[in-house]
Amino acid sequence: MKANETSFNQIINSEGLQYVVPLFQRPYSWEKENWQTLMEDLDHLYAHDNPRLSHFIGSMVTIPVEIAPHNISKFLLIDGQQRLTTIFILLMVISDLAHQQENSSLAARIKETYLINRFESGDEYFKLLPTQTDKPIFQELVKHGNSNQQGHRLLACYEFFKTKISKKYDLESLFNTVTSRLSIVRIVLAPEDDPHLVFESLNAKGRQLTEADLIRNYFFMKIATQDHDDIYTRYWAPMQDALKENLTEFIRHYLMRDGLWIKRDHVYMMLKAQLDGKQHAEVLEKLDHIYRYAGYYYRLLNPTAESSPAIQYYIKRLNRMKTTTAYPFLLDCYHDYTIGQLSESDFLEILWVIENYIMRRHVCNVPTNQLNKIFPALYLQASRYDRFVDGVKIELQKKRYPTDQTFRDQLMTADLYGGGDRSERLRIILESLEQHASGKEILRMDDLGWSIEHIMPQTLSPWWENHLGADWEEIHEVWLHTLGNLTLTEDNSELSNAPFPNKQQLFLESRAHLNGYFANQSAWQQAEIEARGRELADQVLQIWSYFGDNTVKQEKVTGQKPTCVVILGEEIVVSSWRDVMRKTLNTILLIEPEKFDALILDFENYISYDVNRFPRHEQFGSRYYFQKNNNAASIKKFCERITRAVGWSEEDWYVEIE
Repeated sequence: MKANETSFNQIINSEGLQYVVPLFQRPYSWEKENWQTLMEDLDHLYAHDNPRLSHFIGSMVTIPVEIAPHNISKFLLIDGQQRLTTIFILLMVISDLAHQQENSSLAARIKETYLINRFESGDEYFKLLPTQTDKPIFQELVKHGNSNQQGHRLLACYEFFKTKISKKYDLESLFNTVTSRLSIVRIVLAPEDDPHLVFESLNAKGRQLTEADLIRNYFFMKIATQDHDDIYTRYWAPMQDALKENLTEFIRHYLMRDGLWIKRDHVYMMLKAQLDGKQHAEVLEKLDHIYRYAGYYYRLLNPTAESSPAIQYYIKRLNRMKTTTAYPFLLDCYHDYTIGQLSESDFLEILWVIENYIMRRHVCNVPTNQLNKIFPALYLQASRYDRFVDGVKIELQKKRYPTDQTFRDQLMTADLYGGGDRSERLRIILESLEQHASGKEILRMDDLGWSIEHIMPQTLSPWWENHLGADWEEIHEVWLHTLGNLTLTEDNSELSNAPFPNKQQLFLESRAHLNGYFANQSAWQQAEIEARGRELADQVLQIWSYFGDNTVKQEKVTGQKPTCVVILGEEIVVSSWRDVMRKTLNTILLIEPEKFDALILDFENYISYDVNRFPRHEQFGSRYYFQKNNNAASIKKFCERITRAVGWSEEDWYVEIE
């Protein structure tokens, strides 16, 4: 390695020279504030005639490229692309303005000495060769001083300096200032140095690149230079254009297909480990494979690109349910479907199985933190069975797949309405029930503009309090967000918290088949909510029917008695639902004591400072009391709500039952 401080005159004033920006580099990214800083530095130098006064603007790292005899001298520009490209643009501006001012001598001297190799052709005609993204407009600017590609950052840079320089400077003096008085440290690596390792080191100290940037870097450092343009055009550019910001996540999911769990910031290192020591042909084979799978990933992200309407339908639903953890598994399934190894009907069944598995676990509040380990390994596990689809079902059944009894019980009592993904998954449940009621296989429910409606409203009016009876607070608390109290309607704003008879009339005028249920209802109280919940739960069991084999042993034997509550990863043994409440409250009080007084106000029907607040109570902590006569459903609801209130997720708090 050689390093020395020098001027731009010494760096680019040479015939038969070219700096090549490697494909792994980002496109030109300097903006107005960077250009303004450079212009201010030039102003300072320009205003002082002392030729010894110079300004240091950083460093550039290059490595010579092995070339055939008599070709131009090429250097890979490993670091310093932004500075060098900006200086080239600045020199273009000075040359073009000199030409306009009829100073043809200066214009020609700059262009022929600093910007081009006048005896060369093709790409070698240019002394700087930017990345594929920037190359066309850069070459247009060198040749013509303008470009048709409006809005490009290189053109904005050109226009910025043209505006700044036009009338203020003597062009000859400014040219000398740029080429002779801006200093830079040039570091030239030896040909045997590994530019990839140097780039990694530079990146670790400077502005961080994305994992996709580093991956592109590594691929093209493993591919022969003469193949860069062809490989970039054939493989990398189409993937980058199609997947955009999802490119890194795609490669992560692609690498996870073998059953590995890969963190988002370890994608590059994992790919590098797979390619280290591989020959050129093996690297190209890997890139070709990734490229093909990128096409499948694009269809997962954009289902309308899939030609089968039925497959489109199920992928859209999975995306609405945010089931990206299944993508590593689905990539291999998509490949098998594309090459004819998996029939369309089998692929559709697999998509339904995944939706079924995710939906049942969601309703039963099974934590999602294991899904990113379950799905990457699923393809290899299922491949061991005679029929792949059967293998998928059997393997998923082993991994906390809720039985019909548990699913049905939760459908009737669980809070299905809520923030985040909950409302969208609830909408899918209600849409599926509407399809079931209408007898239509597929409905474009998202085009109808329907919204989720609470029949017993979220805010109770005096009419509703009187209608629900003496226990209206508890009924509202327990049954508000359950399936029996929810429907779809196009009249949500009109319904609000209107009395039930008013709502009933609007329901009967609704296009939704679901709302025909209310024709024969004379009241809407706890008994009616429970009855409708039972009926809808039975229908949901038909939509997402149990796909398992009763002879296969489950990881968890489900039932109704709690055995332990898992809080922040710690398993705490419990003997009853009251014990769940007791230990949950004590843990919150221990971990989040500063939040507890605010919780008293939000959950005054369950916890209090006042010993006389509840007829039957139990003390916890030094000065708090909770109500003892709550039923299991009420306790579970309360615990779920209070743990969300302190910021815990479904993975942070859940109950194991037997």
